[in-house]
Amino acid sequence: MPAAAEQGLTRISGNFYLGDAPTLIAERGGHFTERGLSVEVEFRTGGKHKLERLRAGEIDFALLALTPLALDLWSDPTPRGRDDPVILAGLAHFARPHTTVVPSNSPVERLSDLDGRKLGLALGSGGEFAWWLAQRYRARPVAVELVDLPVEALPDALADGTVDAAVMSTPWRERFRSETGKQLRALNGSEGYTAQWVLVTRRSVSQQQPARGRAMLSAYGDAIEFIRRNPERARRQYAEHVGISADLLQHTWNPAMYGLSLDWSMISELQLRLEWARHSRGAIAGDRASVLSLLAPAPLRAHAPSAVGIPMLSDEATP
Repeated sequence: MPAAAEQGLTRISGNFYLGDAPTLIAERGGHFTERGLSVEVEFRTGGKHKLERLRAGEIDFALLALTPLALDLWSDPTPRGRDDPVILAGLAHFARPHTTVVPSNSPVERLSDLDGRKLGLALGSGGEFAWWLAQRYRARPVAVELVDLPVEALPDALADGTVDAAVMSTPWRERFRSETGKQLRALNGSEGYTAQWVLVTRRSVSQQQPARGRAMLSAYGDAIEFIRRNPERARRQYAEHVGISADLLQHTWNPAMYGLSLDWSMISELQLRLEWARHSRGAIAGDRASVLSLLAPAPLRAHAPSAVGIPMLSDEATP
């Protein structure tokens, strides 16, 4: 993998989200350097902004949920461009990443009790998708006022009463408990979906700099192996990174959620999010758009052939 160093500085935009613990571990453990990469790592929220910066060449790799990618595909009138985002691999796959929560002393007992109340979430994020999914099969949707807030602002908004409930994930739920000393209660019916956390680059990087893509995947593979072999140490490092007690992660930290993959479950999750985008935003911009065009399997197939579980998926841009 030393050939990757010839590509120069590699700029990576990670996230504080639990699914992105491998980026932290890879940086702190020196795994990027060991794989011949000179890296600059940042940790930020906001998937849409990351994709804009990725297209503009301000960053080379981004860690994202699938929801912003589906919205990006929905809004792209000319998909399959050289600067379009592509997924190199999934890093984490887990259930119930977002839940609709209220303070433990709230009078709200069920989703229907939110009628006429304010619900905080980040529009365009997995939180908005989770809320739509919770409403999908209800006979009567809950009539809430949606309050669009950055994910990092949700704990404070819930604590000061700006919103009555919020759609939140780790570490934001745990941060609320840490900062307020109060407990949260998840509302039944708000946890019914799974999510994947993925490593994304530009199509041009994937096609023209394959050594860099393989080196990135090797570094993440090393980090995931460290998490599996040293789960408590990794948990403490992640908790320190996001500013909470490691004890607050006892029920959410699961090393088995991490692993490199490209398989049918990702296609299914992307299709569902594209359906949500059409339902919530209207007709898709690119009439040739396909979720398969978001997958770039060549680097992962070279790194770990068995991790690509879609035999018909070619290494070139897929129609």
